[in-house]
Formats: sequence, structure tokens, C-alpha cells
Amino acid sequence: MNAVSTLWFFFLLILQYQTLNKRIDMKKVLFAALVACMGLSSSAYAQFQQGTIAVGGGVSMASERSKVESGNTTEKDDPINSFSLTPGIGYFIASDLEVGLRFGLGRASQKGDDEKWVYSAFSAGPYVRKYFSLGESIALFGEGGLSFGSGKIKETAGNTSREYGKSSTFALGITPGFMFKPSERIGIDLTAGYFGYRSTKSETYNNWTENEITETDSEFGLSLDLSSVQLGVRLFF
Repeated sequence: MNAVSTLWFFFLLILQYQTLNKRIDMKKVLFAALVACMGLSSSAYAQFQQGTIAVGGGVSMASERSKVESGNTTEKDDPINSFSLTPGIGYFIASDLEVGLRFGLGRASQKGDDEKWVYSAFSAGPYVRKYFSLGESIALFGEGGLSFGSGKIKETAGNTSREYGKSSTFALGITPGFMFKPSERIGIDLTAGYFGYRSTKSETYNNWTENEITETDSEFGLSLDLSSVQLGVRLFF
């Protein structure tokens, strides 16, 4: 198995893991289209030269619904729909080595019978990305970065809206991915998976005691959920 075949197998394996969630079907379609495009280019653009500037971003969408079991009864919670956008700018300090700054804009919502919750967040932080050329127009990369963020939760009941809570986040980790370059100045990249540390401090309002509740959650390890799959487009100058 050559290097390109090995790369395809690796990402197909990650996405196959995601089929536990049926909503991955659209991601599989996008991935299949990207793989099909790989055979259309005949010029070698994969290597990045020192001094190149990269501008672009990625997008991720997900819909999740958890199950609650009580005895012999299983109920489904209302779905949580999320969307994130990550614009950024980078500079190649050496061949195939990029450093830059990325921003994150996110929104998640959940609607009940009489209430609706909307979570909005913003984050920013530096990153370092190393490319490894695998042939004509294709490159594997590993990206390490950290980010700081904040968010707030808004609750709406009828015609009344109020701030239900707020949060602050910190993340440090690495992400694998690969890029396909159909031309010298355009790149399409796909990332799947995240390994690292994440910490979230949240403050929510308790309706019963009328007091604020502060919680801190942290985790370290590998994440392969749907929110870690992101498709992006980059321009090089």
C-alpha cells in the first residue's frame, strides 16, 4: 500500500467510526467528492514555500440527541443543533511550516416545548501547522494549537428572554488532517479528530434557589465526535 492509499484508508477509518451517528452521511458525501477530485490534478502544488501567506477558514455543523433511560422506558432529549466557523490567517516561516492566528465563532441551540436555549461563543488563539507532501497536489498535516474562549447562554420562554449562564474555555491539543490543492493558490482541507486537553468553567443561574452555580469541567484524551470533523478552504498568496 503506497503513502496516498494509506492516508485515504486512515481517514476513511475515522469517518467510518462516525457512522454510529447517522448524521455523518453528508460528511461522507463531501469526503467522497474530495477523494474523487484528487485524481483530476496533474501539477505538483503540494509544497509550500517560505514567505507564503494563507487566509481561510473551516466550517462544522452537527445535530445531536441524547437518550435518557428510566426502567424499561427510553426517552430522547430535544436535539442540540450546532454550527461553528473558524477563520484565520497564517504565514510560512519555513517550507511547509505555517504559524498563524485563528478565531472561532460558534452557536448551539436546543428547543423544548415552552423554552429555547441558545449558546453563542467566541475563541481565539495561535496555531502551528506542519505539512508533509505525499505527491501531486496532496499533503498530510499535523496542527497544534491553543485557544481561549468565552460564551453565554440565553434562555427564552414565551416573550421573555434572559441570560441563563456564561462560560470560559481553554484548549490545547493537536489535530490531524490533509489538504488537496486543485490549483497553486487554492487549498481544500479536511480535519478529523482532536487529541489534547480542554477545560470549561461555567456559571449558570438556578431558578429554584436564585443563586449562581459555578462548575469546572476538564478532559484529556482523543475526541472523534462529529464536531471534530471540519471542512475548510484556504487561499495562498
